Amino acid sequence: MRVARAVYELLSPGERRRAAGVLVLMFVTAFFELLGVGFILPFLTIAIDPGAIQRNEWLNRVYAGLGFQDTTSFILFAGVLLLAIIVIMNLVSALAVWVQMRFVYRVGHSISVRLMEHYLTKPYAYFLTRNTSALAKHILADTSKIVAGVLKPGAALLARGIAVAAVVGLLVVVQPVFALVTMGVIGGAYGIAYALIRQKLEHLGRRSVEANQWRYKTTAETFGGVKAIKALGSEPHFIGKYAEASSQYAAHQATNRIYSLLPRYLIQILAFGGFMVGFILLVASGRDLTQVVPLMGFFAFAAMRLLPGFQEILASLAQFRFHEHLLFEIHADLADRMADRMKDRDGHSAPAVTAEGARALPFERGLGLAAVRFRYPGAGKDVIRTLTLEVSKNTAVALVGTTGAGKTTIVDILLGLLVPDEGSLLVDGTSVTSANAAAWRKRVGYVPQDVFLADDTVASNIAYGLGTSAIDHQAVRRAATIAQIHDFVTSELPDGYDTVIGERGVRLSGGQRQRLGIARALYRDPDVLVLDEATSDVDTVTEACITEAIQTLAGQKTLVIVAHRLATIRHCDRIFVLEAGAIVASGTYDELAATSPEFQRMTGAARAASVV
Repeated sequence: MRVARAVYELLSPGERRRAAGVLVLMFVTAFFELLGVGFILPFLTIAIDPGAIQRNEWLNRVYAGLGFQDTTSFILFAGVLLLAIIVIMNLVSALAVWVQMRFVYRVGHSISVRLMEHYLTKPYAYFLTRNTSALAKHILADTSKIVAGVLKPGAALLARGIAVAAVVGLLVVVQPVFALVTMGVIGGAYGIAYALIRQKLEHLGRRSVEANQWRYKTTAETFGGVKAIKALGSEPHFIGKYAEASSQYAAHQATNRIYSLLPRYLIQILAFGGFMVGFILLVASGRDLTQVVPLMGFFAFAAMRLLPGFQEILASLAQFRFHEHLLFEIHADLADRMADRMKDRDGHSAPAVTAEGARALPFERGLGLAAVRFRYPGAGKDVIRTLTLEVSKNTAVALVGTTGAGKTTIVDILLGLLVPDEGSLLVDGTSVTSANAAAWRKRVGYVPQDVFLADDTVASNIAYGLGTSAIDHQAVRRAATIAQIHDFVTSELPDGYDTVIGERGVRLSGGQRQRLGIARALYRDPDVLVLDEATSDVDTVTEACITEAIQTLAGQKTLVIVAHRLATIRHCDRIFVLEAGAIVASGTYDELAATSPEFQRMTGAARAASVV
């Protein structure tokens, strides 16, 4: 069974061992279930006809062996014993459910964490072709659905299946023909019901996954662009878009639940009808009522235990069918994770690694790109075309060019986030690969155009990625001072560095967010600072402050600056002019202003923009 195999492969070795322990407890539960049902028949027999104690060989042996002198005390003893067995049976069942649920939810937690690990250890290029809301849905919602729709029903299916098999076996021993006919009718009805709905459930499950992805995507896009939505007055469009996705998802969930529950009513009719038919046949055959009533009581008690079991088995199978598409998606992602690890172990390739625990790559002379060529997956042409550049340590260089020239792609290669299709990123002559990229990034601070700020304190945003107890507050203040944000934090924010700045820093201006981004990049005192359009969305006063902060680092750190506003790069040691993924000119600001037509066009456009 594909579902069972996928679930088994999702379990870690430790979880498989714990699953074996849960399975043993299920058999113990089934034993007590069997014991409880089995005791009903002799108890009812002697309660209705005490003379059966003397006539039945086994009952007589127990009666004599325990030294009873009258049947009344023996019947009372049997009643107390049956009560004790039923109490123990239910206590063991409750314990089994507690153990099963604890195991199931811990597995769900484990799958969720492994998915997060799998996605975060993927190379940066992986995220260029993935919808991050879909990844978040896998980690958060889909693991919960696997718990509710696969793991919980799976545990119930095993537990109920074992218990049902044991009780049915007992019924067959006691009354073979009646038991086989009755169980055949009930089992056949469940089988037919499942066969009728299984394909529909599979289709519903697939459509439900698609609708849920649509819900998550719409929600992420809506709140990610809420400012533009409010400005344009587009709220009705996005509300309607979400409502359509949510309506489809709710309809699929409701239909699945209906299909899972409807057969139970048919089965109850069949079960009660079969019970009454059996009673009539036994009476019609001339059997003594003192024999028929205990037997029917026995079957009634067994049916009371069996029917919920049959219903849960069918519901579990229905849940499997509805959620199997989702299960296989998660299974494929985690199988990909295992494949990455196997490749790493065999030496064929190395997955992306995190910076934690990696020693910083030596950086004494400089860095550069050697004959680098790069094309994004699925793109029709190269973004970077056989590009070579060198950056000496503690110098400042700039990358300029029109939109689409390849500036940000070069930055991502310099950061070790993208691996060139040809050529290399070299640091002191050492090629940076996926194996040592994390060690290189320990030397680098990065300031993007759009600084992401968490809904957390100023200090936590500067020391981003560290727990509160691990923050070096002296380093936070040092970095904030260099970035010229310290005075604002201490004088204008109510709680200083402990002020919570809101989601994505909504309480701060664009310039304040950028300066916090620079402070974040400087917190770990990197040797190389990369600024990608760090002043493009700020006013001229803020730009001057940021430029001044950058200039204070000149000669102390290696600076790589991408800028549209050329005033920011006037004092750079070298400027590289890019066009269509290639360097068309390089030199100082004054040299390029005198000799490069491309740079002259940019400086002319910049002057025109400043006049406007």
